[in-house]
Amino acid sequence: MCDRYEILILKEGYSNICDGYQKADCSITIIRGTSIIIVDVGNPWDKEYIISKMKEFDILTNEINLVVCTHCHSDHVGNLNLFLNADKHIVGHDISCVDMFFEGPFIKNDNFKINETINIFSTPGHTDADISVTIKTIDKGNIIISGDIFEKLEDLNDPILWQRNSFDIDLQTLSRNKILKLADHIIPGHGPMFMVPVNVKRAIN
Repeated sequence: MCDRYEILILKEGYSNICDGYQKADCSITIIRGTSIIIVDVGNPWDKEYIISKMKEFDILTNEINLVVCTHCHSDHVGNLNLFLNADKHIVGHDISCVDMFFEGPFIKNDNFKINETINIFSTPGHTDADISVTIKTIDKGNIIISGDIFEKLEDLNDPILWQRNSFDIDLQTLSRNKILKLADHIIPGHGPMFMVPVNVKRAIN
């Protein structure tokens, strides 16, 4: 039987092209149940926002058990030092605690299984070491926190939204297809959670 976890969106990510720069910040998500996990921790200027928003959910930074960053870009890793009580920090393929670094399963394409409900797996393409998180839920099926493998819902119909920032388009396409097969809902790197359209899932399968 799967443990029940609550998905809390601390911040909906966004990404917009402006004159000479890209204005963006990542989605920040908490998974709360028998343990508390934060996925992606925003940019350094999000510090006070994160602390304040967590208090609204009656969570303190020292109560986070595991920190997961889907990849190493600055808008996803800017507040790692808020969560020093966590058992581990998983940043892309790197797994560490203080000055200890652990051999991870991702290089071998194995999963980092938290329990029967939560699983972390390798989904490279946006960078060479992206990871995604699957949460089995009662009401929304499989929710996958994808980081920037998916920028937002709109990139299903407008590939340039994700391809312009892709490390390897072919590799990212494989990871996107893998996620689309597994997911009922996706929390993308820079937009609100969305349901995977039936026609998209049918085409992939």
